[in-house]
Amino acid sequence: MMNHEIKILKEKITQLNNKRISFAEYLEEKMDEFDYSNTSLAKKVVHQVIDKETGTIRYVPVTRQAIASWMKGTIPGSREVFVSLGMAFQMSLKEINKELLEVYMGTGLYCKNIDDAIWIAVIHRLFSFDELEEIREEIETIVSDEEEDSSDYTSMLTTDLWRDLEAASTKEEFMDVIRKNREIKS
Repeated sequence: MMNHEIKILKEKITQLNNKRISFAEYLEEKMDEFDYSNTSLAKKVVHQVIDKETGTIRYVPVTRQAIASWMKGTIPGSREVFVSLGMAFQMSLKEINKELLEVYMGTGLYCKNIDDAIWIAVIHRLFSFDELEEIREEIETIVSDEEEDSSDYTSMLTTDLWRDLEAASTKEEFMDVIRKNREIKS
């Protein structure tokens, strides 16, 4: 009986994998749905650029050639591209996690990771890509200050943290969630 159950499970996994469409097909469907050309989508999707001299990080639009490359079968290799794609397609956090990050990158956002918490706030449009690195530095300062004073160290359940992050409707509310939860670490 165990072998039969394993066989059924393997068949279901195979069926799910066969239903999964390629990233190129997914992108084409979404672009058609929103009537985006390569150029119009490229203006909405960003990737990270690091200035070699100063080490400054910026987020700049991808090129229309990058979009064309994805339509031919390559897959973006960075989280910011998938997050900004999801935002361009007006997707919710849950949709970005399930339809883009987990399927095409293998892992979704996790609220107890500072980088992921920041991406959650970006998805909720609490601040822009241009503010992202400044926010990251501010959070690192908050976390390092709070690590020194651990006498009232608190730990939130992941579900509580998700709820609080989803409820934050301003940058300040988001930062209050970070201050409240000292267990978030990068």
